[in-house]
Amino acid sequence: PSHFTPVTVTASEERGHNHTVITVNIPSESLPGASDPRALLPIWSIFIKDYDIQVERPYTPLEGIDGQGNMKFWIKQYPNGEVGRWLHSKQPGDSIEIRGPLATVFMHDLALDEVILVRRTYFNPRV
Repeated sequence: PSHFTPVTVTASEERGHNHTVITVNIPSESLPGASDPRALLPIWSIFIKDYDIQVERPYTPLEGIDGQGNMKFWIKQYPNGEVGRWLHSKQPGDSIEIRGPLATVFMHDLALDEVILVRRTYFNPRV
């Protein structure tokens, strides 16, 4: 999580006008070890860095890391989204840099049967 690692784009599949599924391959020496219990907690993400303007954004893999070190990401391109736009231009064989994994929610030490996430929105009737 403290440094960026170059990875190779192995597939880029367009899934509509603004959506692409990108697959990257993680070098075996960069894969988290089984001896690190916090490496791949149930909710985690990685950061992908845009070479052009040096901006990073978190992305959650669709299916984690497979046995060959591949990760798939659903990338949506927003009108002003720099990293998504940049990722949509990547083709198989291109290199990108990632860092992580970073746990998004730490719940592994808690004895819970259910977890409920609540989104709070604020309403101001005077506006």
